[in-house]
Amino acid sequence: MALDWAAASSAADLPAYEALMEDLEHAGVLGRDVEALPTEEELSRRKQAGAGLSRPELAVLFAYARSELARSIEGSSLTGEEALRPCVLRYFPPSVREAFSDLVPEHPLYHQLLSCELANEIVDRMGAVWAHELAGETARGLSEVAGCYWTARQVMAVDNSFADVDALGWALTGAGEALDRLARWYLHRQGTFRPGEVIDRDRPYAEGLEAPGAGPGPFDNELVHLGVPAEVAARAGRLAPLASVGELAEAARAAGRPLEVAVDAYPVLEDGLCLRPLLGALGRRPAPDRWERWQLHSLADDLAESRGAALAEALRRSPSLDGQAAGHEWLAERAAALPRAALLAHRVEVGASPSLSLIALAVRAVGDTVEAG
Repeated sequence: MALDWAAASSAADLPAYEALMEDLEHAGVLGRDVEALPTEEELSRRKQAGAGLSRPELAVLFAYARSELARSIEGSSLTGEEALRPCVLRYFPPSVREAFSDLVPEHPLYHQLLSCELANEIVDRMGAVWAHELAGETARGLSEVAGCYWTARQVMAVDNSFADVDALGWALTGAGEALDRLARWYLHRQGTFRPGEVIDRDRPYAEGLEAPGAGPGPFDNELVHLGVPAEVAARAGRLAPLASVGELAEAARAAGRPLEVAVDAYPVLEDGLCLRPLLGALGRRPAPDRWERWQLHSLADDLAESRGAALAEALRRSPSLDGQAAGHEWLAERAAALPRAALLAHRVEVGASPSLSLIALAVRAVGDTVEAG
């Protein structure tokens, strides 16, 4: 399934695969001629033709990506994190897990098993380029990216939905996008990152978001119309909202307010800051090279940071108001700065193909609005 997904998207992701090959060559672990991988000239021709990589070429890059990621994990402190023990337990048969789960960390190959199991899952679920690209964008190590991935998957309890999303198609459910968003949020946090501490801290907030709501969301209905059973569609549809648990939980903690208040304020601020058209434009825009691809991701990260900061400040400044009222009060305080952000967002939304410069200016205007006060 991972190869099917990669083959279908490799043309759009060709700059990322090219960057992966360049990085592996620079590290001295890959020889394109030895592995019969395309040269820079061949990749340029494929870009012009709108073509991607072949399945054999993708299989080779999947193998190299796994090996490099596993090597980084094994050489890090991540293998000593108790929160990652479930990653190793699934390697063993049920009889061993039931009788000797407490002894598994004493297995002489425990660190290697953990590294391989986690690297395999990340590459299978997120693709061959995801970890390497995110590490490059954020100047963080591959093992740090792996730790944030595992934290996001445990906070979201996405393991409970793996069977469903595998049956539906991983890309169809948007599960990969949800994990990417939450992992990115964690990767951008400052200070020492402890997966176990973050999982214990944020999982209760995720459970709060998973509570049954008033009815199915638009994504749930879309899946149902495609013939997906309603229960399965509901579980898949809840993955997307869970991607915002990092922002919501951090804001609620910082303001000392309940999660429900943050949830109510969230859409008010998102609409008031005109974030939807900007995020949509960033998601649709093709990237001709690795640097523009990185810039698109960086701008999306900037919007997430601005949204999180606005949410925390709105809740903190209006402790006696409910979420929606707090959001509107915060926006009213920035009435002078909002028109510029709204105008640029409108230009992005109505433009057939808005330039990257316009999108970047609109993202900057959102940041300026958040800082205005």
